[in-house]
Amino acid sequence: AAGASLQLRGEASSVTAARAGPAPAPAPAAAAAAGPTVAVTSSGEISSSTCETLVGEISAIHCELYTWEDGLGSGCACYLEGSHCPEAPGAEAMGFTGGVVATRPLSLPELGTTSRISCFYRRWVQDPDLSGPLHDQQLAESKQRILQYISTAFENARAKS
Repeated sequence: AAGASLQLRGEASSVTAARAGPAPAPAPAAAAAAGPTVAVTSSGEISSSTCETLVGEISAIHCELYTWEDGLGSGCACYLEGSHCPEAPGAEAMGFTGGVVATRPLSLPELGTTSRISCFYRRWVQDPDLSGPLHDQQLAESKQRILQYISTAFENARAKS
């Protein structure tokens, strides 16, 4: 008999599985399950209120909230007069990670000598370029997700054996 021990969420859990031969083949997949969600805890969620605050911080014409999918990041899309995007003061405290992402400045004859630019301030969950406390938090979240995946796979295999 082979045994396995699993450590989850800081609690020790021991699971023993007896094997009489090779593991069974996986069963056909049921309907697709929802993916994991990531709790953002270090500096809060980005909201429309965050974007409203950002308007004044960077002298934007307008900022609006965007989200890709719950748990996968969000941010503020801002429109500014000029040809460059300023960094947001206190970006990390507002919940943003990484630097600002800029589009090409738009300059049209109808605008005269004025240019406009779109600037994206984002919270990229699982950002590979992070450092400091946000990096440490995301590393801990990644480890927790991996343990959850292992536990789920183990329990599914055990239930089907």
